[in-house]
Amino acid sequence: GVLAALLLHARDYRWGRLPAGFTRGIAVLCYALGALSKESAFILPAFLVLYDLVLGRGPSKRIKDYAMYAAAALVLLGVRAAATAGPKTPIAFADNPVIRAALGVRLVTAIAVIGRYVGLLLWPARLSVDYSFAQTVPLTDVMNPAFLAGLVAIAALAGIGFALRSRPLAFAGIFFLVAIAPTSNVFFPIGTIMAERLLYLPSVSIALVAGFAADALRRSSPVGRRALFPALALLAVVALTWRTVERNRDWRSNATLFESAARVSPKSFRVRSVLAEIAEERGDLAAARTEFERAIAIWPKWSYTFWRLGTVVRKQGDIAGSQPYFRKALEIDDKMRGAYFSLGESEQQLHRYDSAVQCYEKLETLEPCHPGLHQNLGYALRDAGRPADAEAAFRRGIACTPDSAGLYRGLAVVLEDRADRAGAERAYREALTRDPDDAVSANNLAWLLAEKGPPPDEALALAERALRINPSATVYDTMAWIRYRRGDVAGAREAAAEAVRRDSTSAEILDRWRIIEAAWRAGNRQGGTP
Repeated sequence: GVLAALLLHARDYRWGRLPAGFTRGIAVLCYALGALSKESAFILPAFLVLYDLVLGRGPSKRIKDYAMYAAAALVLLGVRAAATAGPKTPIAFADNPVIRAALGVRLVTAIAVIGRYVGLLLWPARLSVDYSFAQTVPLTDVMNPAFLAGLVAIAALAGIGFALRSRPLAFAGIFFLVAIAPTSNVFFPIGTIMAERLLYLPSVSIALVAGFAADALRRSSPVGRRALFPALALLAVVALTWRTVERNRDWRSNATLFESAARVSPKSFRVRSVLAEIAEERGDLAAARTEFERAIAIWPKWSYTFWRLGTVVRKQGDIAGSQPYFRKALEIDDKMRGAYFSLGESEQQLHRYDSAVQCYEKLETLEPCHPGLHQNLGYALRDAGRPADAEAAFRRGIACTPDSAGLYRGLAVVLEDRADRAGAERAYREALTRDPDDAVSANNLAWLLAEKGPPPDEALALAERALRINPSATVYDTMAWIRYRRGDVAGAREAAAEAVRRDSTSAEILDRWRIIEAAWRAGNRQGGTP
């Protein structure tokens, strides 16, 4: 979009037999398409002024053209403002370590980064998807080699054309400085300290400089035209093609991409964090823990990293060991929802129900409808001996998520505890309406119906349904008891034996098996049909 509009401007909006007004409209459309694709295209009017200063008729003669683009820019900025309205996520120090730095520190660091950018465009041998802290750190020393290299690069680009008395080369060199300006952190800090994606438009400058150099070589002599120029052109194409193919291999997956980034940017907090998440996703908890610990060693002030490390430690089976990481996350950010939820879960797993309730209640004040909150809170309150509060928690959860079978099931369990069998039955039926494959609700409702008197056919059907979904020891135990209560002692004995085979540690299952076994033996002694 930028280059198309610039080309039309350079041709004074002449394009075949089309009227100038029409081609100006096309140029503005190109500007809009560029700016809506990537914000760096907003800088186009500066390129037009640069072109008119160095190569064109002079800025004073193109005021109407500039006004046309200025009007388009205002409209585009309005569109952008509407699209990005709402709360903004603060820029993290790890993403841009000069985000709150003094002006001098920001300028020294930004100029050093510009030097690295030029180096990457000239020699893209080592590329990385990330250069954040501490791969890139704030600089304060003006004698730092990286800062000095940046100054040399800027001076070379700004002065190369004038030194060689070439206006086109001057335009090409300064093009880079104009293109990089909005994302350089020189005039204002942005969301990242350095990123290769920010070089798309500035890379045009290096391509133009290379083109002018190649053309000069081609014109220099017959040898340059016939041999040297073709040889260098072929070498450049082959080398850059090879580098592209090699780089594309890094993009096969998230893992290969960030593993390559770790080789180039081993000190990057962001790279280590992402590698940890990738390792956790593929189940390599030891590697995930190592990478999270490396990330924390680089920057120990990010709550999210501590929280994720805590979840990894808990997955490794060390529930108590995970808690210091959750607490550290909350020490850094006392409004971190995920950390409150995870700490509550770990307290619940350690049977510290009152502490779990405190975590969940704090979370509820921050996010009243946090996913999974009320289900965990309801069970924690139940286990803490507060059934009325547990019922209230489940009902608040249902108000937030009325389609949750789990919340209705939890409500039913609590209502059973409170001897409200009718309410429990209604809640179990609501759970099954929302999730017909909820084996626990089917099993519990079957048991509840069986307890009211002689088990109806529906109780047997529900137990059979639960068995099809999840043939666990608990469900076989329910089936055994229902069959026993219906007089099918042989069928009950078979189901009870299967329940014991699947879980021989449950005292309740063993007690019912003994009752059913005794009834079966008694039936045999009396000559009945077992």
